[in-house]
Amino acid sequence: MVELVRVGTRFTWLRGAAFGLQQGALAGELVLTDEGRAGIVEEMLAAFADEASTGGERAAGASGVESLIDCILRCIGALQRRAGIPVSWRSHRTLIRTVADVRVFRVALPSDQPAATERALRWVVAEVNRRATGGQAGSKDGRSSQESLEELDRMLGAHAIPGINPINIALAAYRAGIPVGRLLHDVLVLGQGRKARWMRSTITDRTSGIGLGIARNKVHTAEVLRAAGLPVPQQVVVRSPEGAVEAARALGYPVVVKPADQEQGAGVQAGLSDDAMVRIAYDAASALSRTILVERHVEGYTHRLTVFQGRVVRVMRRVAGGVVGDGVSAVATLVERRLEDEIHRRRAQRAGAPLLSLDAEALDLLARRGMGPASVPAAGEYIRLRRRDNINAGGENRPCALGDVHPANLQLAVDAAMALRLDLAGVDLIIEDVSRSWLEAGGAICEVNGQPQMGGNSHAGVLDAVVRELVGGDGRIPVHLVVCPDREDWHAGLSARLLQHGEVDGVSSRHGLVLRGARVSMPFEDALAAAQALLCRADVGSAACLMSAPDILRLGLPSDVLDSLRVADETAMSAAERGALAAIRPMIEPHLRR
Repeated sequence: MVELVRVGTRFTWLRGAAFGLQQGALAGELVLTDEGRAGIVEEMLAAFADEASTGGERAAGASGVESLIDCILRCIGALQRRAGIPVSWRSHRTLIRTVADVRVFRVALPSDQPAATERALRWVVAEVNRRATGGQAGSKDGRSSQESLEELDRMLGAHAIPGINPINIALAAYRAGIPVGRLLHDVLVLGQGRKARWMRSTITDRTSGIGLGIARNKVHTAEVLRAAGLPVPQQVVVRSPEGAVEAARALGYPVVVKPADQEQGAGVQAGLSDDAMVRIAYDAASALSRTILVERHVEGYTHRLTVFQGRVVRVMRRVAGGVVGDGVSAVATLVERRLEDEIHRRRAQRAGAPLLSLDAEALDLLARRGMGPASVPAAGEYIRLRRRDNINAGGENRPCALGDVHPANLQLAVDAAMALRLDLAGVDLIIEDVSRSWLEAGGAICEVNGQPQMGGNSHAGVLDAVVRELVGGDGRIPVHLVVCPDREDWHAGLSARLLQHGEVDGVSSRHGLVLRGARVSMPFEDALAAAQALLCRADVGSAACLMSAPDILRLGLPSDVLDSLRVADETAMSAAERGALAAIRPMIEPHLRR
């Protein structure tokens, strides 16, 4: 097999920023021959990563080998993002030596989880070399590229932050130039010091705990909204299948049966038109919850209006899972094509099963239209195959321009979020035509989600604006790096001088944090951990981080933007500390504020 690229020296992980990256880095060497062509990896980006034109593009004037390595670095990042690992698009490469037609590059890859980054690196290197042989199918153990990729997805998935929201929020912050850290595995820290905000999924550190608890119970939500004069469907809490049938008859068919305390449409069955369907739906819902609701069915589409800090920032119309006819193909064929769609395939992989099939539910809906699997829908005809319209039931979200939504409907969503004291909420409004006022056309709020899903593809710009508003810009405080000897007495004296002159209001070293002239912490494992602790404090408006040159070389930088760099008393440094000074300069220089 032709080796266009191979891994050189062993890669090492820097927990802090370096070489211009926005986060921790996996750094090492890649060796390339002069035979490379970037098209190999551009094809991989298009086929596997869906990022052929996303993130950092090829550098202007780059040679063929340089273009190839740029594409390799982009592909490694794209594969991690695809799996749900938050890595930014910025990477680094520098040509360090050339021998005949072989070029050796020092590279730094953005890395949230080093094991995942290295696994993606080695997969891309192997795939590039396989394709360089002329695209011969399969890997060394006989697997196809697609099978190998699916295995990589599973392995990388074990390192992902749980859920859809956290990675989209982290990537939005990277795009907006906002520092991103971790408080816990699933809690992000956006920004620094007194400008920092915490987010667990789309729950912020200022989300009302009481309001969130109410939103998680559909009975309580309806009570609060009804008391505020807002429209909600009539509903009855039931305790048995017969009670559900009795409630459905009283409300009048069709009805909706759903658990009171589940999210993402779990256990919801809509459009139920007879007693038998209600009994079946009750049994399914009661497997998920002890509190079951029967609601009067409201005609129309479900529209998710996302409210942030008193204004609607996006509107999506949900369309239940189904297929669109082409005038030639049968329903069964259209379903098979839908299952082969890359987006559907990924969703099915996450769910562990196909989200759309010709099961009993789909066959019943077809039969009610006088159709079956062999029926051929007209071109453009939408055939609904799911009663509920959630994404995890095969549904789709289609964006609605804010200008096309009636102002009364926007205000209704804002009022619903305000009624529950939620700073960020997803308000589900069922209405046939969202351009008409609910006051005239009717409609009802079926749910208020205090932890709404914020997809990152179709509305990335909206999420970018949300995180910028959350932290008030870029969320940064002044951060000054002081490279100095690793001596406790030296650190104590320098900390006192920095604080006394009012240059900063907090100083970190591995020996502890000093604020307002007093030490306020225990010693830390290393200088980077101390700096990160300082930058997480809500009472810090400017910071000085003391680190030795070997620590920077081994750990990386405390911030991806540095307001100043000071080398203090080089004569007091050890020989190893002085020797590391030259090596850290290329790591630091891209991060200095210009």
